[in-house]
Amino acid sequence: MPSKRDFDAVFPGLMVDRRSALLGGSAALLCTGTAPGTGHAATVDPQASAWGEAFDRPPPEAGPGVYWYWLDGAVSAAGITADLEGMHANGITTAMVFAIGASAKPPLVDPPADALTPQWWGLIDHAVAEAERLGITLSLNICDGWATASGPWVTPDLSMQVLTWSDTRATAGQGAIRLATPPMRRNWYRDVAVLAFPWPEALDETSARRHPRVSTTLPLAGPPLARLLDPGNDEDVFDTTQAGQIDVAFDQPFTLRSVTVRTPSPWGYSPGVYRAANALRVEASEDGVTFRPVGRLEYPQHGWQTDLTTLTHALPETTARVFRFVHEPQAPGPYFENYDFGQDVRLRLFSLELSSRPEIHQIVGKTAAQWSISRRTDARDVPDAVCVDPAKVLDLTDRLAADGTLDWTPPPGRWRILRLGHTSNGRENSAAGGAQGLEVDRFNAAAVTMQFDRWFGAALDRIGPARAGKVLNTVHVDSWEASGQNWTADFPARFQALRGYALRVWLPVLAGVPVGSAEQSEAVLHDFRQTVADLTQSAFFETIARLAHARGCRFSGEPASPTYAVDGLRWAEATDVPMGEFWLRTPRNDKPTDVADAVSGGRIYGKRIIATESFTENDILWDEHPAMLKPLGDRHYCRGINRFMLHVYTAQPFLDRAPGLTLNGIGTMFSRTQTWWSQARGWFDYLRRCQAVLQRGLPVSDVAVFTGEDIPNRALLPHQLDAPLPAGVAYDSINRDALVRLARVEQGAIVLPGGMRYRLLVLRAGARYSSGFLAALERLVRAGATVLAPPPLGAVGREADPAAFVAQCRPLWPEAGRQGETRLGAGRVVWGQSPAHVLASLGIAGDLLANDAAGLEWTHRREAGVDVYFLANTGGAALDTEVSLRVTARAVALWDALEGQRLPAPAWRNVAGRTVLPLRLAPGESRFIVLSDGGVAPHLAQAHLAAGQSLEWRGERLVMAGAGEARLLRSDGRRLAPVAPAMPPAIELDQPWTLSFAGWRAPPERLTLKQPALWSDLAPDRVRFHAGSGTYATQIDLPRHLLVRDIRLMLDLGAVHAMAEVAVNGRLAGRRWIAPFRLDITAFLRPGRNTIAITVTNTWHNRLVGDRVLPEAERVAWVYPKLRGTKDWLPARDAPLLPAGLAGPVRIVAEPLVDIPV
Repeated sequence: MPSKRDFDAVFPGLMVDRRSALLGGSAALLCTGTAPGTGHAATVDPQASAWGEAFDRPPPEAGPGVYWYWLDGAVSAAGITADLEGMHANGITTAMVFAIGASAKPPLVDPPADALTPQWWGLIDHAVAEAERLGITLSLNICDGWATASGPWVTPDLSMQVLTWSDTRATAGQGAIRLATPPMRRNWYRDVAVLAFPWPEALDETSARRHPRVSTTLPLAGPPLARLLDPGNDEDVFDTTQAGQIDVAFDQPFTLRSVTVRTPSPWGYSPGVYRAANALRVEASEDGVTFRPVGRLEYPQHGWQTDLTTLTHALPETTARVFRFVHEPQAPGPYFENYDFGQDVRLRLFSLELSSRPEIHQIVGKTAAQWSISRRTDARDVPDAVCVDPAKVLDLTDRLAADGTLDWTPPPGRWRILRLGHTSNGRENSAAGGAQGLEVDRFNAAAVTMQFDRWFGAALDRIGPARAGKVLNTVHVDSWEASGQNWTADFPARFQALRGYALRVWLPVLAGVPVGSAEQSEAVLHDFRQTVADLTQSAFFETIARLAHARGCRFSGEPASPTYAVDGLRWAEATDVPMGEFWLRTPRNDKPTDVADAVSGGRIYGKRIIATESFTENDILWDEHPAMLKPLGDRHYCRGINRFMLHVYTAQPFLDRAPGLTLNGIGTMFSRTQTWWSQARGWFDYLRRCQAVLQRGLPVSDVAVFTGEDIPNRALLPHQLDAPLPAGVAYDSINRDALVRLARVEQGAIVLPGGMRYRLLVLRAGARYSSGFLAALERLVRAGATVLAPPPLGAVGREADPAAFVAQCRPLWPEAGRQGETRLGAGRVVWGQSPAHVLASLGIAGDLLANDAAGLEWTHRREAGVDVYFLANTGGAALDTEVSLRVTARAVALWDALEGQRLPAPAWRNVAGRTVLPLRLAPGESRFIVLSDGGVAPHLAQAHLAAGQSLEWRGERLVMAGAGEARLLRSDGRRLAPVAPAMPPAIELDQPWTLSFAGWRAPPERLTLKQPALWSDLAPDRVRFHAGSGTYATQIDLPRHLLVRDIRLMLDLGAVHAMAEVAVNGRLAGRRWIAPFRLDITAFLRPGRNTIAITVTNTWHNRLVGDRVLPEAERVAWVYPKLRGTKDWLPARDAPLLPAGLAGPVRIVAEPLVDIPV
């Protein structure tokens, strides 16, 4: 957020004393007397009416959805009906059906409903019929399980393919040459090519062949130190956080060009958690005393499924006798998705192999076999002299016999022979049950069509045309857990068609062998990865979209990154609903870049709804409730998400057990068996209202940041930008496809067909570009675009020779230098300046500015003269600030999605083309600010209020609530000084209360309390451990003089754990599921005797703790499964109890109301 100096520089003289000038706190905006959804008559704006209609009556697509997991075949018709009715009761409008796992032995439900069995199909029919009855739509994942697109019908030849090879040496005069069959999976392999090229023996020297001495200052983990130089070692030689070094001493000078590092791979995580082994500093010495630097092993960016257990690093060619590897422990850093999966800083190391072989740096990611990003290999690592001459590559493919014998006599010299082929990647849908099988070939449209037809298409055929596309209306591709693919049967022909040259002679590069030069090899590898991305887009994503649309259905999906090497944004074009995911309290599993991929991809390709798998959690702690979830949800609304798919609603087959089945304790428990489910409609209504508004209009972003042309790429998070953007400036990421194929320029802005407009395009430093991109960039600049872009390093692929590339760059960057500007046509290219400087030159200030507003997050949407800002306090402290919006408004309204109210803003003013208004948000609170061109409503321009005062609308009245004197300035310049009288002290309800219980197997006790107290502090145990609801009831005599027009009576509940419903004299007065637990009960009170009942609901946590000490047969709760593998994941018997119930103090507070003439 900007400093006060920054704010004043843009808006001189606008800041006021925020301690006395704040309007519209949480209580102030509840506005008793105004029905939800109504506004002040003087502020009706026809242009805003469509937004208001959506807010008041959210359409079905604004309803949240759920991941509905049918777990382990334990599904029943009665459970399906109860589940769907539970969803319907809370306004959930869609459910994504996933069949997860195989039935237990013995099954939980008999007969079990394993995928594709008659029982399963019968329950699919029942679910569709019940969903239709309740107005709920259904999605179906594209396969059994959640990852990714697979089934028993996928044979190895139709599965995801990867390149594989064997490596042989031969010399002139050698006898019969037999080439080993390359490694294969699923006993399936096909040859691609056999290639031979000269290879001097000096290039094959390794530490394994030369047997150097090794010494270390590091503690050993167990095996002898000599095992460190054994490439086949599979035990930890080191497992330490201690600093130290490893010296490898050769008897004779050794030329080092590459180092291969082997590390362990802990189950379930990327091997990258052992980053220390791949970040050693390397030094060289002639005598073992004086060392010179060589370089450092470099830890690549990688995804959570990337296999980096064997990783080869290219190093500058160095000849020496002793090489030292220095371990310098680093403190754990923050987790960033696709950068560092996990924070284990130990040095864990199986082996090091030093080699004279010239190698492509970290080839495993550069062939798209794994998702990783590394620097390019350059001539310092691989001089041209050690690269294979492409003219000397011999194609011996037709000389290979079926038994691997090669009918070839080598010419003079020593030769290296590569036998390259392809095999299945062997991946299956591991979360599947009855329809487990191999993952389908992503480059084969016919195979993808088969996958669609055998699963989703079969479901559509079964339910018939009356329901297909209407009830079951979406096919979904979920989390990409299928690893990589880099080959298919006709890959060479399709590569040549897309890239314009034959791949054959360059195939050795795919095995890590540099051909031609380091530059040429890296260019080929780029073209190879681009082809992988292009084929995946056309054969997989676009095929699914085409098939879904042909059946009247939609396609939703999550990104393939960071598991599969593609353009991180382009997949979104094929989907109707792009999706990301975010996690609750699980930082190392969170997916911020998934969200950014979905948001930016969805925006640049014009998708109205951008959804997320929401609130996934690694371990249910059984303390989750809506107030805990709201700040995280609001944060993702501000990041651009506008529909939540809640994870997870596990199908509950039983009507007599609770809480029931879970996904091995993964995912927040959204279920009809959740204690607070029937009390949570307020939260679900909040989601519906927010999503209805956030699905309208277009987002406002000033800047587009280019993701680059390399593959893989992803949307950029703020910390990844070369330079920070000014406060209040929003940005999206944009890819090559959108800029080259879709973008045009209007009035200086880059415009996309979906309506997004960007005033500034930012390109990152150190980039390489294609001729096609440079042509598009020049076209946009000549048409009027402003681009902040340093000159590129060079070309990205093989399409252009260096001279042609330089010539194409010259119009955009005619001169070298750290700073410059080129005016070209109607636009310009700027480099060496900050984004803030360039934006200022364009006259672009922050869209939203606020002083002293830590924790304030926001997003802005616009349509037809209406600007809507959503602001949320996601921090832990109250916000008292003033916000300045880059809109000149004639009408300003505040919409409260929590209460469903739309009301005029009590105070605001236009200054210097902006709208300024005060804002007060409690922790976790949010508000919509709606600005339009409607008629100017009466309002205040400024207000200085006493502590505790607020301004609000009550019907047609603007009133000041709270005692004290205020100083007000009306919009017509008239000054007011209203005074509100002091009120009698609050009425403390510290008197006897009764407490009774409801919920699953609730205690029968009816307790009498001296005053409100937490039932988690009471006896007996069945009360103390109760999970469900408790109703606190009391009576109070109220004097008549407090029930007058100019006094309102607020019921303050004090501390509540976790949510409350209040009834006064038998009438529902309101629900509160998030602090402050305070509500206006004036309209429900009467003179004399009044009854107040407060129903509080807690979570399952305490009951599960209490059950630990009970025999199985006496336990109240039933949870399945109780173990995750061998881990008991339920709360321990000695786990502390969470506060449950009403702690108070409960008070009735009288507040004076003074009319304010406006």
